[in-house]
Amino acid sequence: MELNSILSNLSLESEIDMWLNYTRLSISLQSRFQDLGDFNDLELSIQGFRGALALCPPGSPNRATSQSNLANTLLTRFKQRGDFSDLNSAIELQQDALNSRSPGHSEYPSSQNNLANALLARFQQRGNSADLDLAIEHFRGAVRSFPPEHPVHPLIQGNLANSLISRFEQRGQFEDLKSAITQYEIAVQLCPEEHQHRSQLQCDYANVLLTRFEQRGDPRDLDLSIVNHIAALKVRPEGHPYRIISQCNLANALVTRFGKQGDTNDLELAINHFRSAVGTCPEGHPERPAALSNLAQALLTRFSQQGNSEDLDSAIIYLQDVLTLRPAGHPGRPTSHGSLAISLITRFEQRGDPNDLDSAIQHFRDALELCPPHHPRYQMFKDNLASALRTRFEQRGDSSDLDTAIQHSKTSLQPTSRADPSLHNNIGNLLHDRFKQRGDVKDLELSIEHFRKALDLCSPVHPSLYSFQSNYAGALLSQSDSQGDLDSLDTAIQFYRRALELCPPGHPRRFSSLFNLANILLSRFAKQSNIQDLEMAIAHSREALALCPPGHTDRPSSQSALATALHSLFEQQKDIANLDEAIQHLQNVLDTASQGHSYRPSWQNYLASAFHSRYTFQRNVDDLEKAIEHYRTALRLRPPEHPSRPLLQIQIARALGDRFDCKSEYTDVMVAFRFLYVAKDSLPDGHPQLYFVYEALAEAHTRHFTLFDRFPHLRHLSPIDLSEEKKQAFLYFKEACTYPTASPRSRLKSSVRWIIAAEREGGSALEAYRTCLTLLNLHATNGSSVSKRHELLRETPPRIASSAASCAIREGLIDVAVELLEQGRTLLWGQLVRFRTPLDELCLMGKDGYRLASEFTRLSKQLEQDNTLLNLDMDYSVQRSFDESVRLYRERRNEWDSVVAQIRDLQGFTHFLKPVPFSELQKASKEGPVIIVNVSWYSCDAIIVLQSGQPRLVPLPELTLDIVSQLASEFEESLSSSCGSGEEKIRERKITYVLRQLWNLVVHPLVRELVSLEVPKGSRIWWCPTNRFASLPLHAAGPYRKGEENLPQLFISSYTPSLSALIRSRERTSANSVSNSIPSFIAVAQANPYGKSQERELKSVGTELSIVKGYIPPSMAYSELTGASGTSDDALANLRTHGWVHLACHGKQDLSQPFDSSFAMGDKPLRLVDIIHARLEQPEFAFLSACHTAGGDRNTPDEVIHLAAGMQFSGFRSVVGTLWAVDDGTAHHMVSHFYKHFFEAGCDSTRAAEALNKAARTVNKREVPLDQRIVFIHIGA
Repeated sequence: MELNSILSNLSLESEIDMWLNYTRLSISLQSRFQDLGDFNDLELSIQGFRGALALCPPGSPNRATSQSNLANTLLTRFKQRGDFSDLNSAIELQQDALNSRSPGHSEYPSSQNNLANALLARFQQRGNSADLDLAIEHFRGAVRSFPPEHPVHPLIQGNLANSLISRFEQRGQFEDLKSAITQYEIAVQLCPEEHQHRSQLQCDYANVLLTRFEQRGDPRDLDLSIVNHIAALKVRPEGHPYRIISQCNLANALVTRFGKQGDTNDLELAINHFRSAVGTCPEGHPERPAALSNLAQALLTRFSQQGNSEDLDSAIIYLQDVLTLRPAGHPGRPTSHGSLAISLITRFEQRGDPNDLDSAIQHFRDALELCPPHHPRYQMFKDNLASALRTRFEQRGDSSDLDTAIQHSKTSLQPTSRADPSLHNNIGNLLHDRFKQRGDVKDLELSIEHFRKALDLCSPVHPSLYSFQSNYAGALLSQSDSQGDLDSLDTAIQFYRRALELCPPGHPRRFSSLFNLANILLSRFAKQSNIQDLEMAIAHSREALALCPPGHTDRPSSQSALATALHSLFEQQKDIANLDEAIQHLQNVLDTASQGHSYRPSWQNYLASAFHSRYTFQRNVDDLEKAIEHYRTALRLRPPEHPSRPLLQIQIARALGDRFDCKSEYTDVMVAFRFLYVAKDSLPDGHPQLYFVYEALAEAHTRHFTLFDRFPHLRHLSPIDLSEEKKQAFLYFKEACTYPTASPRSRLKSSVRWIIAAEREGGSALEAYRTCLTLLNLHATNGSSVSKRHELLRETPPRIASSAASCAIREGLIDVAVELLEQGRTLLWGQLVRFRTPLDELCLMGKDGYRLASEFTRLSKQLEQDNTLLNLDMDYSVQRSFDESVRLYRERRNEWDSVVAQIRDLQGFTHFLKPVPFSELQKASKEGPVIIVNVSWYSCDAIIVLQSGQPRLVPLPELTLDIVSQLASEFEESLSSSCGSGEEKIRERKITYVLRQLWNLVVHPLVRELVSLEVPKGSRIWWCPTNRFASLPLHAAGPYRKGEENLPQLFISSYTPSLSALIRSRERTSANSVSNSIPSFIAVAQANPYGKSQERELKSVGTELSIVKGYIPPSMAYSELTGASGTSDDALANLRTHGWVHLACHGKQDLSQPFDSSFAMGDKPLRLVDIIHARLEQPEFAFLSACHTAGGDRNTPDEVIHLAAGMQFSGFRSVVGTLWAVDDGTAHHMVSHFYKHFFEAGCDSTRAAEALNKAARTVNKREVPLDQRIVFIHIGA
């Protein structure tokens, strides 16, 4: 009515005048609405445009103009009120207007632009990609139709750019973003400085530059965005209708730069601009809700940096005001609900008020109810609701919350939306969360499947590719931790590396990518001890730290991570500079972090641990005092119910124990006990941390009784029973060693400490040794590879098996001594035959066998994950997950026990993973006595194992470990120091001295015992030496005096790495004896090894092969492999198919990696590990005419890891090898005499020892010196 009254006052002469007046008045009202925001003006404008349109029937020349004017005003009202009927009407009107104009019409481009704007608005509300594509098509048409000099051309180019941005956001095609930036750049250039729309184009250009920065991370885009925003703001003074928008856009860009560069000036300036924008907007102004929302978000950002709760409370109040200003039906109301919900979640995390969490969930639900499924933010609201429900589940334990969250995500995967990788990524995250809560492997498997689908659907330039790869890697890491799958860990690292490749230097996500990769490399280092992983983790951590200048929010966590890695590197290399740097970083963290920072207790603990390590290394008491101080501070900062308190109490107790050792203040002992028993009482039975409590209590009780035992005058300080105290110490050692939820590696270390204490103080030493060897066996069984198992043995105290046997001997248990030696020695070889081979055989025993083998392997890997259940800095939110992991561990342990029991019930698997009883081992002496020569710190003894009866003990009282080591050193020196021409006699005298010492100290007492046992002269005997005896020629010992017989004249010696190895050799003999195939002999000779070997040419190998060939009986097939044909692969292939082998070449003993010991072939080395893994068809006999083929690793002498042993364990029942270097010029003499005697009575490999004995005694002593006569030894049957 008001509009009609206005028009009635005008002089209206005709319909055209009425149309003009309606149109002019409506345009004026629309302009006044844009200036003042009075909705009455907007309503009157719409009435006027409707009146104008009513005056234009179809065919009227002004109809299209009226339709367009009314459509534009309806679009404005839609943007204010959210009534979709306005939007649909606007599109219909614009389409009619366009249809009524031909392409050549002067207003045709404007109609295209107007229709495109309306279609774009509908897309933004409904998400229909057809609307967006059509809008872009019309915008492109309008751009082509308007000449560049036309004043509207820049605006339409800007509209086209805006629509391209929308499509980029929907589909992630970077070309759309790139094209949009180009369109904006052209539009700004076409606009003169005084152009009224230049500032708007600069704002839009700045916004799209910000988008590209978020994708590619080029800081130049961010800086240029801010420059354009500032330029736009300058031409929009106070009172300008768009000044508020400019201030908000500039402020948003400043917030983004603050987030990347950490300059607080940017954040403060942004907040000032937001406050100014809010102050400029009066109540009822259409931009006030947006200004309030932006100010709230900036305050939330400052809260996250500075922790001022006033900022958080103010932000929530502002967001509540925004919600009030957007009534029901407003298109922005769902977003307001979502923003308010997020801020309430933040306050809940800060203060823990459950009402905030409940309110947040309700607001997320309200947002979802207001959004149709096709709303662009519908999925985001679902994801946020799911996350909030998960948080409430963690707090209250109502599993329906987590299930509802997952159900929300599953409903998003409708058939029409499956091509969206984000949906699969989101549900993958939720399922991964539920796996971490409940431990259901199916959830983890589904999670990984969804992450894979997300990656499959993701284009190489998708803006979320980085997140998808990182999430997938995180799930794979969980799979590795939970199932012991190292392949998953390796794949996770690959994907973290791919994610890093997507973040070149300068990219905003490069820090987080470096941080993630460094952490997972540290995880793999903890599992595999590969120092390269640790070094790479440190390198990535250093780069990440460089991206965080002082004051940056991520700097504390970055410094802490680097310090942790440096501490680990110190533990490996003992370079104090690494530990000093770690301490410096941690001190900086604590100096700069706020007192109330949630990670401060963790950082205090890390620093305490570093000081404690430095004290242990340098014994500076000041470091120990600092460690105790920081441990106490960390404990004080943890509330009484915090799950990390028990381990902190253990660490304090250990530090106090160390201080007592320094200062002898008895109060430290008593306080340490109080801490330990408080920790023990706070943990339920079965809790993994109890292992550490038991370990610490064992050490504390040991320290206690040692103190009063050595210093009786101190007993008045505490009336204790020393025997009871000792009993308590050993009891807790046993508890630690047998604690089921601790890793085998940890328990193994505890057993070693138990042994040391028991041997020193007297007590349960034998039980400690038994436990240690069982754990060593189990840990070697679960090793990831043979080489890794060997590394484990190097970490284990040397001579552990010999010491165990000595302990049993001292208790009069000779048969137990044999069992312990067998269990502890040749562990790696034992695994090859008692672990891997039975599993292979198990797989061949039908479906049940294959199932048991698979289950055993899977469960063993899962149970071996060190410390996956133990996190010192657990927070409340993961306590339920921790408890669930404990329950899952127990279930798996029970499964493992059940599987092992089922395997042992099968025929042939009775002793699976158990020490072989003496009654079984005694079978090794079936063909002659086996003599075990044992040397340890505690005693030196020999044990003769006979075919029947108890083993015979022969004490060697005049022998000590030092004497044996000295003899071994002197023998090695005699072989190396006097080898020049004409010095043979000097060398022979030195060698003879050692052989006489061996005779007097070891062999002669044994010969006397053999004679008393009526072992016939000339019988075969087998030597099973331990420790340094493995490098001494026991077979050649003797008085070496005229008229007296040496051992070779009395008995025929062979060697065996273990009793089990000898038994297996004989079992293979029985199996091979039934074969009807013709025996085949292969002679492999390589005089000129591969270039990198740097070995000299062997001049006599041709002569040697001719000799061998001459002795091969006609009943045996003979072939040769020499010269260019003598490659590693050809040699290995012939080893597989020939039962009889002679190798004449250089041999290399690799002391650092014994499994890489090798024979030098023409192209590359033939490694021991290759021979071990080869599947030999019918191996019978091998003669290794090469250097050091029977010399083992000095670091693990109990593990007979040399080439000859490798041949025997690969299947050859009888092997001749060498203990030291062979002289190429004389070796053929020994070879000739050996084969002459060997084939005298046909093809029988069991005659090799006798043939070798005869060869050494009959060869011309003037042609072959003593060291070359005794260099060859026989191993096996």
